Amino acid sequence: MLNKPDCPSQTEGCPSNTELEALLIGDVSAAAFDQMEAHIEQCPSCQQNLDSIGYVPDPMFASIRKMLGSAAAVLDLGLGADETVVQLNEHVTLGDFRIVRELGRGGMGVVY
Repeated sequence: MLNKPDCPSQTEGCPSNTELEALLIGDVSAAAFDQMEAHIEQCPSCQQNLDSIGYVPDPMFASIRKMLGSAAAVLDLGLGADETVVQLNEHVTLGDFRIVRELGRGGMGVVY
């Protein structure tokens, strides 16, 4: 799983940037994850490289956003189940529906 380095600052045996990005989005096997995790814990160069990668878009979430279309606006609000509905008082719509108020909340989420 550990390929040749992408940049000269990496040493032989370090994961490539592509492999590190796959690690960040969870797109590696459990064995590869364990191997890379053990290596990164001992390799300052890989730790620095991992920190410098930043945000990696997950292709699965990109596909979901595309399928949701305008409903993805709710995802962009970044509301969690423990946050208040005050932020939704603007006219947020899901297709033909307008979110007006929170009806209830529980361990599985919030109903509007």
